[in-house]
Amino acid sequence: MSNSSTFASFPCNFSTFQQQLPWTSCGTGTPQAWGNQTCVYTYLYADMSVTSGLLAADTSTFDGSAAVDGLAFGCGSFNQGLLDFNSSGTGITGFGCGALSLSSQLKVDNFSYCFTNITGSTPSAVLLGLPANL
Repeated sequence: MSNSSTFASFPCNFSTFQQQLPWTSCGTGTPQAWGNQTCVYTYLYADMSVTSGLLAADTSTFDGSAAVDGLAFGCGSFNQGLLDFNSSGTGITGFGCGALSLSSQLKVDNFSYCFTNITGSTPSAVLLGLPANL
């Protein structure tokens, strides 16, 4: 594992996501490494699961070749409830209509997904854009 040269955290005065993430702060009560000028989020889901961490962006690569610059995501350092991942979980992504969802950031109107058995070794597939058929 290596550090990304394109990783960047969002500053506290970055207001683009304020309406999407109403619970943001300037590193208050966070690990010293974040600094006081880093945007920290807290998001509460309907099932009362919660995630809190650093709001950041990085270049993300899909299917080995398609790179997208500046894809925003949360680096959750405090996750509770269904988001308290064990060794079988590595993250969560949203496909809703909000500005922070993966589909909105990639500007795709169509997607399809097929979830495989959580205890199996076959990865789940997500297709973005047209044709969105599995």
